[in-house]
Amino acid sequence: MRKIIDETGNTYGRLTVLSIVNRKYHWNCLCSCGKETIVLGEHLRTSNTRSCGCLKKEVVSKRNTRHGMYHAPGYRTWQNMLQRCNNPKNSEYKNYLGRGIKVCSEWHDFAKFFADMGPLPQGMSLDRIDNNGDYCKVNCRWATTKEQSRNKRSNRILELNGEKLHAVDWAKKLGIDYSTLHKRLEKWPIERALTEIKNSSHKHI
Repeated sequence: MRKIIDETGNTYGRLTVLSIVNRKYHWNCLCSCGKETIVLGEHLRTSNTRSCGCLKKEVVSKRNTRHGMYHAPGYRTWQNMLQRCNNPKNSEYKNYLGRGIKVCSEWHDFAKFFADMGPLPQGMSLDRIDNNGDYCKVNCRWATTKEQSRNKRSNRILELNGEKLHAVDWAKKLGIDYSTLHKRLEKWPIERALTEIKNSSHKHI
């Protein structure tokens, strides 16, 4: 049977050992915050446990209250933005920094991000106006799901006679399916794709 090392009176971090609890090497300890807790002897000696849990809470609290806005609307959006652009292990990384999209240096501080964007409006999410541009004040907005869907890389903005519309809106205006317009654009110049009469679409494609 393994010999028990008497830990009574020893201090580890914020913990002072009061007495043994059982033969499985657990010890009753008094934390400097005044709370008693039971700790495995090995965890005391390896500094795996240094308090009743109050030390960890203090560290987390200090980190979260650094700007006093941990619960502000948009905080999680800000975290996700940084993860997509800065963490190679993130599943979306290849679509962001993997193709050159970065977060501006100012926005690595949530307080500055919040000052520029304000709180996250209900039902909206963060959107880059130029889908190939960086995350920064001049290129970001809060947008609805519909607005975001129109701003995908695959959704082109087409211009004819000074009028600019998304491809899906041109299709609606022309009275044709978006798939038909998409096929036209693969083979025809923009002007022909947007002026060809509806009934001829199947004939020429």
